[in-house]
This record gives sequence, C-alpha cells and structure tokens, in this order.
Amino acid sequence: MSHPEIQKYYEQLAAGYDDRRFANSYGRFIDRQERAILDRHLSGREGQRILDLACGTGRLMDYCTDGLDLSSAMLDLARRKHPAKNFHLGNALHPELPDRGFDAVICFHLLMHLKKEDLAKVLTGARTLLKSGGLFIFDLPSGERRRIRRRQVEGWHGANSYEQMEVRQYLEDRWEPVDEQGILFLPIHR
Repeated sequence: MSHPEIQKYYEQLAAGYDDRRFANSYGRFIDRQERAILDRHLSGREGQRILDLACGTGRLMDYCTDGLDLSSAMLDLARRKHPAKNFHLGNALHPELPDRGFDAVICFHLLMHLKKEDLAKVLTGARTLLKSGGLFIFDLPSGERRRIRRRQVEGWHGANSYEQMEVRQYLEDRWEPVDEQGILFLPIHR
C-alpha cells in the first residue's frame, strides 16, 4: 500500500462513493452509528472549530467547519455539498493547515487503510491541530473481531486492525481516552 495508490483509488471512486457506500440499508446503518457517536461527543460545540481529517465527499461535514482529504475529486464533491465550509487538499499523515487550534478533530474510515506505523503519524498530526484539551474522535478496526470472524486480508483496502492494548500503547502519554465503543460485527466496506 502506498499513499499515491490510496489517492488514485479514491479519485476513481469519488463520483459513486456515497451511493455505493452509504445509500443502501447497510451504509445507512453505519452512518447512523457514526452520527450517534458524533452527536454524543460534539453536541454543545456549536461555534467551535472542528476538522474532519480524511473528509472524503463531506458526509460528516454537518459536524465540522473544515475538512481535509488526499483526493481532489472527493473534495470537489464535498465542496458542492457544503459550499460554506473550508476544505483543504492534504495528507492526514502530516496535515499542514494554515490555521491550527481546532476544538475537535474527527477521522473515520482512514486508519484501517494505513500501515500500523502510520497510526502514530496520524495521532501526532491530529494532536498538533488541536487546541489544548481538544477532542480527537476516530475509528479503528478490531483485531479481536477479525480473529473471531477469521477474516483474511487481501491488499491494502481495510487491511489493518488493532488490539485494545495496542491502541492504548499508541495513546499512552499523549492522549487521555474519554470513551470507547465496542466491537461492531459488520464489515465497514463490502
């Protein structure tokens, strides 16, 4: 897996991404689960600066003021949906934005595609974007779930998963976890 490979994949997928991923009953279920998490943690933060790191087509931009993505095609769709929002073309591994100091950063459906060593880069990048005491909300595929389901990974798409202790080690000394969700026994992408 390389970042240009991910970028090319999403450039080609952009036009039909929302319909393929989130227009069916399964996709709507995933969307509701993610929105419930965001509602719980972001309600009452109106007027605050919130960044969607790897915002794609802008599906969750109702919660955010800014979005960053590696794919210009995905960002074009996001801009059409949310013309009043700020969008930035960039890499979540080393996000370079002119204004930092976000109150919260969200990141869904990205970390499952990256090499494990890239998780630390994304966590560090998110930390540099946040104000002191800021909130970072992200999802990770469960290694336990994959073991139980005996899922074999092929290629880079959704290839990574993490054990709970492994995630805690990544967060150790840099983050203070405030909440975690359990295991969802559905694939993120089919």
